[in-house]
Amino acid sequence: MSESARSSGRPDPAEAQTAAEFVRALRRLKQWTGQGYRQLEKSAGVAGQALPRSTLTAALARDTLPRDDLVAAFVRTCGGDDSEVERWVAARRRIAAATGPDGPEPALAARVEALDPPSQAPIPESVTGRGGIGAALADLVPPAVRRGSWPIRVLVSALCAVVAITVVAAVVSTVRDLTGPTGTDPAGRGPSNPDLSASSTSTRTSPPLGGQGSEWVKVNSGENVTLADEQAIDFETGTVGSWNDKNPGFDVGLTQRADRLVAPAQPASLALLDAPGEESADRCTTTPPDRWDSNIHGFHKVKAGANICVTTGERRCVMITVDRPPDSVVAVLTFHYTTWERH
Repeated sequence: MSESARSSGRPDPAEAQTAAEFVRALRRLKQWTGQGYRQLEKSAGVAGQALPRSTLTAALARDTLPRDDLVAAFVRTCGGDDSEVERWVAARRRIAAATGPDGPEPALAARVEALDPPSQAPIPESVTGRGGIGAALADLVPPAVRRGSWPIRVLVSALCAVVAITVVAAVVSTVRDLTGPTGTDPAGRGPSNPDLSASSTSTRTSPPLGGQGSEWVKVNSGENVTLADEQAIDFETGTVGSWNDKNPGFDVGLTQRADRLVAPAQPASLALLDAPGEESADRCTTTPPDRWDSNIHGFHKVKAGANICVTTGERRCVMITVDRPPDSVVAVLTFHYTTWERH
């Protein structure tokens, strides 16, 4: 890293050792420039670079490595010269190589082999089994380890078994999450209604927002809000953050690669309206009870202009209007909203 870059507080990509650390360095670089996503998109366009705001938002919201071309365009837009761009791309490739399928395994095998010279004795059938899970786990053990002494082979085989059990548990948890709550269809898409309205399995017996005679007063609103996969928003403060922050103020968020909109508050507090229309609290208060649910599946199929009602308390409601829905390529929702309070 150059002395000028170090003295200016510019992040150093060489310090990143994992994908998550590399993405955090990119976020610090954005903060260092003082530019927002929209400004970066415009600056890139002026310089002849392609840096879509939605793509950049999604890339910086995850802890996985972005593409080389996105890293290069982003660093160049943040003021980096050719040598700076090369350093960031090289760091990205270094981390990708170290964490890829052929990365850590040879290094582990080399260390084990150095500690314990290999022997030619086969792994006993009591460890590998014959045609069962034991044999499958043995295939996961690197060849250099399989040729090692008995204690080392048993230890590594046991570690492989722990990894396999962990993977199975994760798959079971994911399948359970995809199937959704009781009353959704077997594919986990929620109701079979073609208009993707909220499930009719809600246990509500009355509208969640009080009578039609209530007076609703606008208290705040937000424009050009972006919500990436595994992010949530607190409508009272306008704060967007990661689900992992466990912010008790979060009202709605995206999950399952932004294909599911979830309201953590209970009972049911989401309603996808039949058709786009006027943005008003009255449309939410007159929505039938069977249209409310705690989540909306198949969110990739929601059209731009769709209206979604959200209850954030007995006296508050929010209407979301979709500006740009997420999809399987860009898992980012862009929308604007209005919040009302009942007096």
